[in-house]
Amino acid sequence: MMSKHVKRILSLLLALVLCMGLGVSASASGPRRIDPPTCDDNSGRFILSANQGPYDVGEVIEVYVYAVTGNFAMDMFNMDSAWTYDKSYLRFSGMSGSTARFTVLRADASVKTLSIKAEYYVGSLYASDVVTVTVQSSAGQYANWSFYLSANQGPYDVGDTIEVYIVPTNGNFSMDIFNMDGAWNYNSSYLRFSGMRNSCARFTVIKADATARNLTIVGTYGVGSVDVSDYVSVTVQNKTSGVSSIALNARSLTLKTNESDRLSVSVYPTSAQYSVSWSSSNTSIVSVSSSGETARIYAENKSGSATITVTVTDLASRKQFTDTCTVKVEQEQKATYNLSATLAVGSTSNNAQLYEDLRGQFRSAFGVYPNDNSAEITFSRGSGSGVAALCLSNGNAATIGTIYSLAQFKNMYFDSTVSGSFSIPYSLYYDNKTLSGTIDVTIRAANIAVSAALSGNGPYTFNQSTSSGTVAELMRSSIQSALLSSSLNWSYLRFTTITGEGGTLYLNSSMQALTSSINVTSSVLDGLYLVPSSSGGVVRASFTVYNTNGVSLGTGTLNVTVPAAPQIDPSKLPPVTATPANMVGKVAGDYYYTDIVTTVNGTPIEAINIGGMTLINVEDLRTHGFSVVWDGGARTLRAARSNTAPVTGGAATPSTSGTVGARLGSYYYTDIVTYLDGYAINGYNTDGRTFICAEDMRYYGYSVIWNENARTLTVTSR
Repeated sequence: MMSKHVKRILSLLLALVLCMGLGVSASASGPRRIDPPTCDDNSGRFILSANQGPYDVGEVIEVYVYAVTGNFAMDMFNMDSAWTYDKSYLRFSGMSGSTARFTVLRADASVKTLSIKAEYYVGSLYASDVVTVTVQSSAGQYANWSFYLSANQGPYDVGDTIEVYIVPTNGNFSMDIFNMDGAWNYNSSYLRFSGMRNSCARFTVIKADATARNLTIVGTYGVGSVDVSDYVSVTVQNKTSGVSSIALNARSLTLKTNESDRLSVSVYPTSAQYSVSWSSSNTSIVSVSSSGETARIYAENKSGSATITVTVTDLASRKQFTDTCTVKVEQEQKATYNLSATLAVGSTSNNAQLYEDLRGQFRSAFGVYPNDNSAEITFSRGSGSGVAALCLSNGNAATIGTIYSLAQFKNMYFDSTVSGSFSIPYSLYYDNKTLSGTIDVTIRAANIAVSAALSGNGPYTFNQSTSSGTVAELMRSSIQSALLSSSLNWSYLRFTTITGEGGTLYLNSSMQALTSSINVTSSVLDGLYLVPSSSGGVVRASFTVYNTNGVSLGTGTLNVTVPAAPQIDPSKLPPVTATPANMVGKVAGDYYYTDIVTTVNGTPIEAINIGGMTLINVEDLRTHGFSVVWDGGARTLRAARSNTAPVTGGAATPSTSGTVGARLGSYYYTDIVTYLDGYAINGYNTDGRTFICAEDMRYYGYSVIWNENARTLTVTSR
């Protein structure tokens, strides 16, 4: 019976013949269309195929790669970077022919569908395809997985191979996991892991003493929630005094032209008497000079390959042992690419985007991504003097000619001081490939413009909402955008001019003047206070933004449009109740201590509580920007806002210093008629003093702001 993969291959070939011979295109609901082959080396197509599953933890998913058109090199798929998949569920285990293998690391109780995508990207040839598979665990299946190890105890001598057999007793083990040195724990001074053959792990003895030594080999299967292990004990012992084996420190090397490297040979046992010689199969490609167990190899100035052979002769038996290393010499590949960066004066811009651009261009030029830790980048000219400095993550400036890794370059940043432009030549070297060019940097000055429109009856704080957010939020976001920074890296700003007919800007609700010498930080912005004029209009302000060192980062303008003060509608004022003559002077009720701090035009005023209302002393308004007139004959008390009255504040406010809610005294019925700005308002008499409700003042054209968290009531007149 044919497998699913063979059937799919036959189906694909049949579809290809039909499309080429008959010119029939597949419908949207039919089989996938296969384009006929072309002679264009820059185009190609391949298809992935895999059994959908489901697969459990430890199982291996085989993904087959079929070339439809184009000339594909399968070794390009033998890189983890060529595949995109969920690494929390799968692990790429390499290629075998045209088959990619993925080991299942994790599986849930429910079915999980995963996508596996392959991309072939070499020069201008790009192709990709995707398959889907499912993974699912059998509930509790791998909770009791187990295996045991078995091996002949020995003793083993240098050069012998120890075979450790893996015998599963419960569970579905993938032997691929054991074919990794990281799955084993052993004494690397005596043993070397040499890979797997079927279910047998092989270890080569590289050292043995004259006396027997017991060694433990531990194997661990750690995949997903499976974490089981077992161990065996073996014995190693040197049985002969002559040379038994040798081993080079490398079996293959790749050098660029005119580069050198070192080879060394280990001889076992170390007590043997021997001589060492070295040779090269092609000295025009690679030459060799030696001094005993160590040799220096030199790549000549042309590409090719040579075999370096080491020969060890046992002086007692004259028996010879040889080992070889293949050395490939490559001409350096080169490409040119210029990068660019733009940032604002005073901002600190990191190299994350430049790093991504550099890696992508290296891939486009050479077909591989550079390794972050082994790729080398150097600069042949420094940063722009007086403009910006290319700094390391520790703040030190990068230096000319110093070799940095690509990982270090990613964490570098430009620290700008003034506007200007400059270029830094760079050279990035990796895997005998060099990408060079310039990093062109432009530093521009920040220009910030903020506009906001307020509504309702002011005054306003900058943390009150507008249609586009609060004024403080608008300023912060505009500064951030102008500085080209992902975070607020400015320290403070100062307002230089404040003009416009729309009103007056203060530092806070206490009416502290806002001057050009006051530093306004991000948090202080929320508390800025704007008192509009009665006619409304636009308040204009200019400001400069600084960093922590006091360096100017940019300038900006703020335009705030405020509405005119609303007209008072007498018909909507709270009703005023007249006192019957026979009730004048009698007790009407009690008033109480309150913890609410009440201010009028920025200064505190005495306040009491009657029935949940906050009342203020009318007579005290004389020192809060009001004229207050008592007419004894007419029995009237008139208070009106005044541009000439002082705003100095009154006496202490004992009503906030007692126990909150405690009785403070009694208030009485009174025949005094109280007026506010010419309109009658309810008055309350306490031992000859007249109080009015602060909350009711909003109906008379005043701003009344209640802050529940701060327990404050702020009254402001225009």
